[in-house]
Amino acid sequence: MSRLLLDANVSPALAEALRWRGHDAVHVRDLGLGHAPDPVIFRAAAATGRAIVTHDNDFLQLLAARPGGPAVVHLSQREVQRDPVVGRLAQAIRLSEVLHELGDRLGPGLAVRVSAVARRVDGSPRHEHPRGAAREQAAVRERAVSRQRER
Repeated sequence: MSRLLLDANVSPALAEALRWRGHDAVHVRDLGLGHAPDPVIFRAAAATGRAIVTHDNDFLQLLAARPGGPAVVHLSQREVQRDPVVGRLAQAIRLSEVLHELGDRLGPGLAVRVSAVARRVDGSPRHEHPRGAAREQAAVRERAVSRQRER
């Protein structure tokens, strides 16, 4: 399963929920980095082989400047802003689904944007064939359309 470092702007309860689902998830507070600046957290994630889970666009910018850095999973805040309790639950479920879909492909340099209905992956690992990525994106779009129809 995934090795994750959750940013200070993400609930520590999400780390616990992810651990229940088999992921190696820690919150920055667990490492004494609760008030650390983003570059320090970015380097800590890289040093420990963890992907950063955040609501913060700054980590995507850090990754763009340092393409070999840790994977960044950016969570949309829309669901949480609409209804904090239900939104956090929906976010945890969707994040778990995305992590399961990505499997061992959540590696250095990967940027993943997660919302309630879709995900977008940037910076595919080198070993992934481009046609496979296109097929995966088409499948994600198809699932998103299917979910919208179900509502």
